[in-house]
Amino acid sequence: MKKNFLGVLITLCAIAAQAAAQQPADYHKWELYGGYLQGRNVYSAKEDDVSFGGATQNITLCTPDADANFGANFEKLLCKRNTFHGFNTAATYNISRYLGIKADFSWQRRKATYVDNFGAGGVQTSTNTENKYMVFGGVQVKDNATQKRWKPFAHALAGIAHEKLSGIDLNPVQGTTNYSDQPTSFALKLGGGLDVRLNRRVDLRVIEVDYVPVFAGNRSLTISPPAFGINVIGKTANNLTFGVGLVIH
Repeated sequence: MKKNFLGVLITLCAIAAQAAAQQPADYHKWELYGGYLQGRNVYSAKEDDVSFGGATQNITLCTPDADANFGANFEKLLCKRNTFHGFNTAATYNISRYLGIKADFSWQRRKATYVDNFGAGGVQTSTNTENKYMVFGGVQVKDNATQKRWKPFAHALAGIAHEKLSGIDLNPVQGTTNYSDQPTSFALKLGGGLDVRLNRRVDLRVIEVDYVPVFAGNRSLTISPPAFGINVIGKTANNLTFGVGLVIH
């Protein structure tokens, strides 16, 4: 009897194990995200130290002194929270139903032209292109159950931000100047959003909102021709991003 009972028990365990192996996981192990990204960003500098003829002038940005030196309209690039457009992609491996390891990449771009009249110093037209490339890694918290319809999530990510500002100043009195600022800085991405299940494999990311501080340091501006030099004093840029897109499992 014991042998028969043991044989039946082993058979039942084998059948249960086989059935469990054939059942789909109760949560998604992977997710891939792609979508539109809008950035509301500030320039990562608080002061320009301008060297000309052996002397250095310290100019605090977003002040009347800076307006007089760089132009009140050009200061909108340096002082305002400007709108960028781009895309965001991310991949998450879920180590449990509620916790995942996440890698994130984003790109943003903005182009603008500013015109300032310096009187006898000429009318200056500045055309600028700004690009931001950001790579992050960290953790995500979300209920990844396969049948879950509404999926709020939060994540905490750390990484690097490479920013590139390139521009050209055209001035009939002072000539043409090309310049470039390309800091690479430590950055964070802290926020979350809401996914809505469309079917077993696809979710709609209705909204994602993130606080993205960029901790930029001091650096030298590249200027051509090198008639003068500018050393940029960095600051923490307190940026915001908003996203919408699709999540594929």
